[in-house]
Parts: sequence; structure tokens; C-alpha cells
Amino acid sequence: MKHLLLLLVTLSSIVVSAQKLEVKGKKYFLNNEQVATYEVKKLMKDSDYAAYANFKSYTSKTSWGGFLIGFGGAMIVADAVKSIASKEDYPGVMSAIGAASLIASFPVMKGRTKKLEKAVDLYNEAVATPDQSKSNFEINIVANNRGMGLQLNF
Repeated sequence: MKHLLLLLVTLSSIVVSAQKLEVKGKKYFLNNEQVATYEVKKLMKDSDYAAYANFKSYTSKTSWGGFLIGFGGAMIVADAVKSIASKEDYPGVMSAIGAASLIASFPVMKGRTKKLEKAVDLYNEAVATPDQSKSNFEINIVANNRGMGLQLNF
């Protein structure tokens, strides 16, 4: 029984301490295994709120910037198709709106990679350093006049 308990405690401490998050390209890896974005979001929400807020800001900037780029490109293409089909002047109002949307996407997307890097760094720091509010698990070998034993502190 003692050997089984010691084995379980050792394995659980290895699992808890080995959760480093890495970003390679647009993919997230936890212990060299790819994880989905929603899992990364859940992990950050559970471990560190500052990391979660930065990651949420990163995803929001990416979504809005992508929308503005797509909308602007679609408006420019739609104006070009409309001008070809109806023999109107090409740079029309729709092209101006599309160009403005494309230009507006740059400030929206600026700084999103810094937000991601900060979120990953904060998460890795939170996982690497144990939280003092959580219980500290200790195993000690005790020897006294009654014999030897294993002391577990939570």
C-alpha cells in the first residue's frame, strides 16, 4: 500500500509540474501535444486571469481585424464586378469604403502578437510557480521511538 501511494504521489507531481504552453506558428502545444484554442482558453481561465484577459484580447483583435480585411476586400471586388457589369466608373463609393476598411484593420491588428506572447508567458509563470493559496503537498519520512513511517501533509 505504501509503495502504491508513493507511486501515485510521484506521478501526480510530475503531471502537475510539466504543463508548459508553447506557440508554434498558429498552433498551441502543451507538453509537445497540440491542443485546441478553446482548451488553451480554459487552461488560462483556470490558472491565471491576467493571462486569460490577454488571450481574450488577442482573439478579439484577430477576429475584428480579420473581419475588416474580409469586408474591405469584398467591397473592392464587388465594386469592380459592378463597374464591369454596368459600365460605370470603377473607383466608386464601395471601393472607398473597402479601402477605408482595409486601412482600419491595421491599427486593430497591431499588437495582437504581443498580447499572445504576454498571455503565454503569464500562463507559464503561473504554472511554474505554485500558488500559495493552494495546499502545499509534502511527504516526509518520520522516525521516532514508536518506529518509522511516512508523513503526508496537504
